[in-house]
Amino acid sequence: MFTVGELTDELNACERQIVAIRLKAEEKKQAELERLAQVIAKRDECIKAHRSRLDELVEECEQQLASVTSTTEEELAQLAEAKAKADERNRIATARACELDIRTRQLEQQVRRLCTSLDEQQAEQDEKIHDVRALADNTVQRVLEDCSSKVQAAKLHALELQGAALGSIEEMQQHARVRIEDAHGQSKQRSRFQHLVQQISLHKTQDLTAEQLVQAKTELLQAWMDEFVQHASAPTPETPSCLTTISPLAPSPPIEWLRRPGETRGSLAASGTLQVASADLRPNTAPS
Repeated sequence: MFTVGELTDELNACERQIVAIRLKAEEKKQAELERLAQVIAKRDECIKAHRSRLDELVEECEQQLASVTSTTEEELAQLAEAKAKADERNRIATARACELDIRTRQLEQQVRRLCTSLDEQQAEQDEKIHDVRALADNTVQRVLEDCSSKVQAAKLHALELQGAALGSIEEMQQHARVRIEDAHGQSKQRSRFQHLVQQISLHKTQDLTAEQLVQAKTELLQAWMDEFVQHASAPTPETPSCLTTISPLAPSPPIEWLRRPGETRGSLAASGTLQVASADLRPNTAPS
């Protein structure tokens, strides 16, 4: 069991602990009160700052709202004015559309009338074209028949002229052949080539010296030259200045020596082979 002294000591100790705890609690309380005062002061400061910021923001928002409101009112006014103008244009366009509809119906009626008139004129023109084409075909057929008859007559006349011309050409060829034969005989008579050949033959047989041969050749050539100059300087017969002054040749029977076996006068004229070779018209004594 505990004694009174122990209990008293324990009780005193408890009182001391209580006093110490109370003092600590008072200190803590004082510290908390100070902290509470600081918090309250900070709270009041924050409230004041918040109110100041809130007032600034409210004022700024009111200014922005006023600006937006004025801008919106201006835009609304502009839109209202534009709407009024659009309504006016719509009204004018509607009236114009009504007028155009009326004009369109009128034009459609005119187009229908024009199409009807055009169809009638087209039918009339087609009928006229058919008549003109038939008349033209008949005229062309008649002209072709006339031309055919005229061409046939011209062909017969040309054949007659061709026969006469061929006869004249054949007569001229016969006359030229006779003249060529006469000239050939005359050229043989007056040719000096034979004398020149004789002189060369004498020179080869040693009956004539080289100087004598040269002298004989010179004399022959000089005589030939004198005769040629005399013949060239002789006056030539006058020739007519116009072909009409030449009397036409009468047609004569065809000559057969110009034709090939199996050829006729018409085939010779058609093929262009009715001509005399140049060798037949050259004299035999002419140099080649």
